Amino acid sequence: MIDIAELVLRAEAMGVRVEWGRDLPVPAEYDHARRVIRMADGRGDCVTRCSLAHEIGHAHYGHRPGGDYRRQERQADEWAALLLV
Repeated sequence: MIDIAELVLRAEAMGVRVEWGRDLPVPAEYDHARRVIRMADGRGDCVTRCSLAHEIGHAHYGHRPGGDYRRQERQADEWAALLLV
């Protein structure tokens, strides 16, 4: 099973920085313009791993705001499943 540290390394290998903070209203978000994944502190390991893998999927596909939201979310979910299974 891939752990949080390995997921962070995976993101960094893609040129994406992972930042942590307490002020996020969601468990995680991806900012393509800055190539940054922001993760909320204080979440359980399972939520953190799943959220981080999902955001790495957005980074992999280069998703940007304003695209086909449902397609982007499905692609990110599928990418996360491949990483986590």
